[in-house]
Amino acid sequence: GLGTRFNEALMVAMARAGGGNGYYGNRAEDLFDPIDEELQLLSALCARLREAAFASADARRTLEHIIHPRVRARTRELTQSEAARAAPYVIHMVPLLFESADYERRIDCAIVVDVDEATQVERVSTLRGVPEATVRNIIAAQMPRAERLRRAQFVLDNSGSLAQLSEQVDRLHQVLAANSHLSRNTAKGVHSLASAP
Repeated sequence: GLGTRFNEALMVAMARAGGGNGYYGNRAEDLFDPIDEELQLLSALCARLREAAFASADARRTLEHIIHPRVRARTRELTQSEAARAAPYVIHMVPLLFESADYERRIDCAIVVDVDEATQVERVSTLRGVPEATVRNIIAAQMPRAERLRRAQFVLDNSGSLAQLSEQVDRLHQVLAANSHLSRNTAKGVHSLASAP
């Protein structure tokens, strides 16, 4: 709640019903710390969920059965939006793109952002704070690198600097934008691309 005109009993009941916490303040600034704490708890929960999902194939499949239908439905909705129809192309960020059984029906082409495994492990561990064992479990759940590269229509080399990667992205954008009219004549109506990191 914020300010003095809210129903405290209702706020407490809603927080308890949802298994959450209620916070009150007279000014927005009063809520910065509690919100930051909640975001840190959410981040820690996501980290535990990621570790559990990639430590066990059964746990990962269970999570995929829960999440993937919702993601696909929302993706369908967004790719049929006016904004998507007006764009030269739409990019789907899909970490396990090629592992998805029906990915080919949902995209026109695939882009792989590629880097060697040692660099991938180091970057994810350092930049995102993911334990190395978890990163290795995630990589093990993915299709082998050589097969991902073979299936991709475009590959961006992410082993260099950010400036080098940016140049590659700019060149790819020019190619995709110049060719986007080709898929406008398809049943999809939207030029859908997918990026598999």
